[in-house]
Amino acid sequence: ERNLVFRNAGGLQFEECGAAWGLDHEGVSHGVACGDLDRDGDLDLVVTNVEEPVLIYRNDAGGTKNRVVIALEQSGANRHAIGATVELQTASGVQRGVVRTAGGYLTNSSAELCFGLGLDEVIEEVGIRWPDGNREKVPDLAANHRHVIQRGSGTAAGPAGEPVRPLFTAPQALAGLTHRERPF
Repeated sequence: ERNLVFRNAGGLQFEECGAAWGLDHEGVSHGVACGDLDRDGDLDLVVTNVEEPVLIYRNDAGGTKNRVVIALEQSGANRHAIGATVELQTASGVQRGVVRTAGGYLTNSSAELCFGLGLDEVIEEVGIRWPDGNREKVPDLAANHRHVIQRGSGTAAGPAGEPVRPLFTAPQALAGLTHRERPF
């Protein structure tokens, strides 16, 4: 079975582009991870397959449009700020992204966020909602760069929101239970 890839055509419409983009591998693929592997500002893909080698696709689309990569850093256990929300304000409008690394089976995507900017050359403001709910703003970032934003390098922006809550927690009913193997 061939892999399918869809392009957002706008207006809640999508068009299949696998063959045109060279991504129509015939086989059984179970996961895809994306990240800027060659540090050229666009997303490359790593696809995991069943009983076949991993496929690596370098994005060579190039073009004249602008883009930006945002990487967040903070101290502590969640160094890459997984769960943070980033909002970019440009002359064309607002874009949002959430830092997450979850991918498909046997994959893990980059914690960096890549945004396409079109003809905009400046990001007027980057708003960050850190995983603990605190908010920060960073003004005037240039397009076509990878920006590493350290927590505390911007200015505080309004009251803190609710922290990101874990999806799963250990149930109290299982507290103190241990498993003991029984040899046969």
